[in-house]
Amino acid sequence: MQPFDYLLAIQIPVFRDGDRLFYQTDWHRALSLLRESLGDHINRLKVVAPVLPASGPSSHLLQPADSLDIEAIPSIPLDCRAAAYWVKYRNIWRNDVARAAEGCAIGHFACNDNIRTLDLDAFKVGRAAKLMTVFFRDVDERVRIPQAAQALGRGLTLKERVYLEIDDRAVKYCVRHADLSFLKGRSLISRYGVYSNNVHDIADTSYSLHDVIDSTLVERRTASMKGDRPLRLVYCGRLEPIKGVEAGIRIVAKAREAGANVTFDIIGQGSQRQRLEEVTAELGASEAIRFLGAIAYGPELIRSLAEYDALLFTPTAEETPRMIFDGYAAGLPLIGFDIPYCVERAETDAAAVLMPFSHINKSAAVLANLDKNRHELAVAAQKALKAGRANAVDVWYKRRAELTLETLHKSRP
Repeated sequence: MQPFDYLLAIQIPVFRDGDRLFYQTDWHRALSLLRESLGDHINRLKVVAPVLPASGPSSHLLQPADSLDIEAIPSIPLDCRAAAYWVKYRNIWRNDVARAAEGCAIGHFACNDNIRTLDLDAFKVGRAAKLMTVFFRDVDERVRIPQAAQALGRGLTLKERVYLEIDDRAVKYCVRHADLSFLKGRSLISRYGVYSNNVHDIADTSYSLHDVIDSTLVERRTASMKGDRPLRLVYCGRLEPIKGVEAGIRIVAKAREAGANVTFDIIGQGSQRQRLEEVTAELGASEAIRFLGAIAYGPELIRSLAEYDALLFTPTAEETPRMIFDGYAAGLPLIGFDIPYCVERAETDAAAVLMPFSHINKSAAVLANLDKNRHELAVAAQKALKAGRANAVDVWYKRRAELTLETLHKSRP
């Protein structure tokens, strides 16, 4: 088969500063790995994306698009309101995707935000252009949205119920019609895998095998846990409400009140940072809880994570974050709320300790018990490192490329 062009059209933004385009460091790396994994099989990787300005507190973490072997195609503003999308920007977006699809053999699509339907519209344009379609989905909204409502102590609103129906139909449509689908986690697989015979699970990692830390470093770190030093926890990700970092802060503060010797470092940036710093101060926990700001994604981040003992993850609803695997690559077990994806990781990897969802006091008791029985985390750290190696990007992108090319050969004999 002759080399072909590959289209990627989803709503992860490209950032613009004058005539220059940039991507966030993690997405920049993902695009680089995708291009590398397909090698000589493709001529061009075309990436159509909505646009945001290259400004804000994390702008220093952006990487230039022209450093990648891709064709970056900026389209409509990502921050447009839903009404503006439907009235003004939808046709522009569809036309941009259609033009980029010319000459392509494969289209890579997702399905998120089914109010402003950028992803679904791009998928339909790809189908109309007769591309082989590859579909990705990483969160089960039928789990996430009810959990978010539960965390707020209420039931679903009418708007949420309507959205869930819209989203469910959109995902079913994409899985049914995609030539190849990748779904993240058992919940999505069990819900939508029945609609196609070519559905596969994904880990969606971005670290390489050579980024995974050496086992001797884990052994040295876990041996030091037997001393009097604090149990060092870390969170690494966006500081947004869905991530539930405030719950993590409250759990750590409550555990310390009960005598636990534990600290918590927070790596990341986001709209909640000021609020989280205020909560930390109000709880009198500023000496034990630090805000380190954002760190560029890459091997240096993995090495930084290796200085800790565990990853603390307390989301307000179902999430499937890549940072769990980044933690594994650093030999960090997961301490997290018992949302379905964390339960899956605990059962699959044996490298997670679960806490009752949204219960601060009970979760603090779990944390205090771990501080007293640190050997549990020491054992889990070795399991985490094993899972980190098994899910490295070398493994994942190789499998993904093989499945993509195999499906293309079947659909384009």
